[in-house]
Amino acid sequence: MSSTQTQITLSTALAADIRRATHRILATLKATPEDKWDFKPSPTGKSIREIAQHAIEGNGYCAGPLQVPVTWNAEPSDSADILQVLETSGGALAAAAEQGGDAFVQGEVEFFGQKFTGCDFLQVTEWHISRHAGQIDYVQTLYGDLEDHGQ
Repeated sequence: MSSTQTQITLSTALAADIRRATHRILATLKATPEDKWDFKPSPTGKSIREIAQHAIEGNGYCAGPLQVPVTWNAEPSDSADILQVLETSGGALAAAAEQGGDAFVQGEVEFFGQKFTGCDFLQVTEWHISRHAGQIDYVQTLYGDLEDHGQ
């Protein structure tokens, strides 16, 4: 490896995945007009606001195994607050993933009674954020916004 190349560790790569997922959900939400945050595709479906709030709740759950203190508002309702909390919580999770390094990635994590490797747990963390970004993007198509804002 030359002196100009940077070695990427698995924890750094997984942290980057969490940052990308956070960027995607934020970009998708920022493209949502204020009057569409409460749009529901059906009476039993979840609104964009509810999906975003659930993503925040998930970030809070994922904070525990990463030993990240939850310093953000766990139940924001205002769209600006939701954006800020998602940015803060996603950034905190990514930073903790990076700081955990190989020891965390190769270790074992118990999450809701299930045992994961640290690597798998970080992938679940990223997947949860990405999945909800995709749901929000889909709900946007139902009210006529056909652009993929998360790219």
